[in-house]
Amino acid sequence: MDVTLLSESSIKIKGKKASLIVDPRAKMPKNTADMVLALQGEIAPERVEESRLTINDDGEYEIGSVKITGQSNGDLGIFYNLNIDNTQIILAKVSTLEKLTDTGPEAEVAILNVDSGLNESIIASLEAKVIVLYGEKSQEGIKSLGKNDVTPAKKLTIAKEKLPDETQIVWLA
Repeated sequence: MDVTLLSESSIKIKGKKASLIVDPRAKMPKNTADMVLALQGEIAPERVEESRLTINDDGEYEIGSVKITGQSNGDLGIFYNLNIDNTQIILAKVSTLEKLTDTGPEAEVAILNVDSGLNESIIASLEAKVIVLYGEKSQEGIKSLGKNDVTPAKKLTIAKEKLPDETQIVWLA
C-alpha cells in the first residue's frame, strides 16, 4: 500500500485493488481514484477522476476489497477505520481523536491529519506500528513528540509483513 501527499491536506492511499483520495482540494492537481473520503471542510471531488463513491459520513462501505467504516463523533468530526491489503488503518484528524472519551481505535497504521496540537497520549492510545503525520500543523506535531530526527517524505510504502516492531513516525510534507 502506498500513501502519497498530494497537497498539504490531501493524500492518496493506493492498495492492490483500490485507491482513495482524502480531502481533495481545488488547488490540487487532478488525480484518479476509486473513491473520495472527506475528513474536513469543503472538498473538491471534481479533482478526482474515475471516483465511484464519495464518503463523508457514518457507515460501512466496500470497494475493491477495501473496507471502510466511518464513525462520527457528532460535532467533533469523523474518523475512518480502513482495511486495505489486510492492514488495519485509522484515518482521522488529530482534533477528532483528542476529543474521544475512551481509548483510541486500534490499528496497525494510523494516518493523522495534524490540524491541532498533537500530544503523545493520542499516539500511545492508538498502539499503531506506523504513525503517518501530515497536514497544516504536522511539523509542530513532530516537534511536540520530541522527534527531531524525522525526515519529511512525499510518499510512503507500507507492507503488512514488514511492519516495524517499534512504533515508527513518518512525516509526509
